Amino acid sequence: MVSTTPLGRKKRDQLNKALFTAAKTGNPALVAQLLVEGAEADTLDTDNRTPLYYAARWGGGIALPTLLSAGAAPDTPDNAGLTPLYWAARKANAPVVTLLLEAGANASSADKKGLSPLYWASRIGQLTSTQTRSAKTVSALLNLSLIHISEPTRLLSIS
Repeated sequence: MVSTTPLGRKKRDQLNKALFTAAKTGNPALVAQLLVEGAEADTLDTDNRTPLYYAARWGGGIALPTLLSAGAAPDTPDNAGLTPLYWAARKANAPVVTLLLEAGANASSADKKGLSPLYWASRIGQLTSTQTRSAKTVSALLNLSLIHISEPTRLLSIS
């Protein structure tokens, strides 16, 4: 799926920029095409965000399987310490949480405030009308990961 053709830096930068847009808009066919043409699955923007991050945060996760099959790392944090799993949990998107956990994302990773994806999945259900989605997300985080409660990360405490 990934190109083996040598590309110039300018061409690769153009492909990578288009990859971010395709991931953000949830276009897996375009993501696949860009990867074939030479875009890099783990390219970083200026905020240290990957296309997988864009897909999880803004693209509804639609392009996640394509990016993961191209070797995208599921746990790359941005400059604020936020991962694709963080955003999937915060948006109570259980299918995306499940995909990321199955790909090896760390459920007990924490943001810079020490809050885990599990914290955000449980919190969103209290703040919005997405309680069913939130419950499914919490369930996915608990069932598909090995969370060590003894770690200092605040899992469910709400301040």
